[in-house]
Amino acid sequence: MTKKIDRMGVKTGRTLNENDEVVNIADLMSAGKAVNAESITPNDNEDIDVSEGIYVGTGGDLAVTFANMEAGTSIVLAGLQEGVIHPLKVKRVWATDTTAENIVAIY
Repeated sequence: MTKKIDRMGVKTGRTLNENDEVVNIADLMSAGKAVNAESITPNDNEDIDVSEGIYVGTGGDLAVTFANMEAGTSIVLAGLQEGVIHPLKVKRVWATDTTAENIVAIY
């Protein structure tokens, strides 16, 4: 099952937390600083280590499984802005439905 979320991000100052609740980005980002990063190739079959954030180099849609979502489920975050670290705790970035590029997981 895939849910689709309308545009969120820097323009609104809001995003989704690991429970799919709308939260303030500034509140999430003040909790810590990045200590590592990994380039991500979207993949429908493999999980990644749970991220603290996702950097999108080329904006677009991002299909993800949040850390607390059931395996095999995804949600499409539509129109993520490029050049931004989005505070998303995800365990998978799906190839299907992802149009964003130059994706980096932040840890």
